[in-house]
Amino acid sequence: MYVEHTPGNKILLIADVRFKADRDTESESQRREVMHDWKMGRAALGRAGWNKVSRMAVYDYGQDVEVLDAKWSQWAAEQIASPGKKRNPKTVYKHALSHQRAELRAAVRQTITDLNPELVFVLQSRSTEVMNKDNEDAAAVNHSGTLVWSALDHPDGLSACDGSIWGTDRKYMGILNPSNYEWVHGVRVARALRAGESYVRGRLPILLPDPTLSSWIPDDKMTTVLSALRASSQSGNPIAVDIESYSHKNLITAINLSDGVHNVSVPWDAFAPLGQDWIEPGVLGPHERLVREILLDPTSPKVYHNYAYDVPFLHGRGIMTAGQIHDTMAMHGVLYNQFPHDLQHCVTMEFLAPPWKSLFKPRDPALAEGVNRHSAEYYILDPLALREYGTNDGFYTAHLFKGLWRKLA
Repeated sequence: MYVEHTPGNKILLIADVRFKADRDTESESQRREVMHDWKMGRAALGRAGWNKVSRMAVYDYGQDVEVLDAKWSQWAAEQIASPGKKRNPKTVYKHALSHQRAELRAAVRQTITDLNPELVFVLQSRSTEVMNKDNEDAAAVNHSGTLVWSALDHPDGLSACDGSIWGTDRKYMGILNPSNYEWVHGVRVARALRAGESYVRGRLPILLPDPTLSSWIPDDKMTTVLSALRASSQSGNPIAVDIESYSHKNLITAINLSDGVHNVSVPWDAFAPLGQDWIEPGVLGPHERLVREILLDPTSPKVYHNYAYDVPFLHGRGIMTAGQIHDTMAMHGVLYNQFPHDLQHCVTMEFLAPPWKSLFKPRDPALAEGVNRHSAEYYILDPLALREYGTNDGFYTAHLFKGLWRKLA
């Protein structure tokens, strides 16, 4: 399923290519290295043609960062030096940084508002704010991508969504969050700009699973989708296989299957969702039979993203597989060794797709209170939301395989 875009709207590049050093950087050699990255980053943007792409609006908020940094640093210094009540410098600077971020978010939000409704695609740089290396949540709270998420009033502050595109209440909007080395290489920047230009011109659609051919609720529709997948498998079509697991207790919470058209996430083991007093039922007999028939079909290649995890886990639970094995993580590593190989990153290098992994959350926010979203427990709070997420995993793995296979063949 593809979502087309009507041509004519603008791309916004929200960039900070200064490669600002951590304020705790002490050595001159580190400062020189950061300055080198800064210059290389600017050169990479130039090579990517960011200033030549039509319908491109550019907002370099690095300039605002510097202005606000100077403003609030001066405020902090005045507070510390002022007579009267003694102030803790660490606390003062913490307040100053909070104010600085609030003003920067407001500036980004205003820029986006000024371009609305013509804005459809946002390219967002990364690594502008202070990173507290001792804070386990630093990646979530101190990431520059948070600025764009907040400005778009999105509830999730995480920004591990390189090159992806998502729907807001206004329209579909896209984002690129390359890390420093990716700016230096320039590959991700150039690819994202070309994709954004093609999308804005109506030449490149968004890749989304068709909800009418997808199922994550164990009912008659799931039987229909599984039957269609069995027929597809018997025709020799590759089937993407993915599992959702709770390895702490050796549980398979769902098995996800897709041929790129039909997509299903089948509940497997019964388990009690974290903090709940009820049991999520396990797989139904007819669905289990269909899943096992698909997995055991030797005529159909099976596609995994990191098969070294899924296949041993399945076999360890007595769920056997047959057919040729392909691993999209390994395929991506051959083609793009210098980049991360997590599924969402791989997919958004090949397609315009939403950051479905970053967006995953329980339907009831109260369920997630006090639970670290990076923990395994987070993913068993809401079984239905988990299986909807798993359906996307299977769908995008299937399409990723087709895209990478063409390049490797």
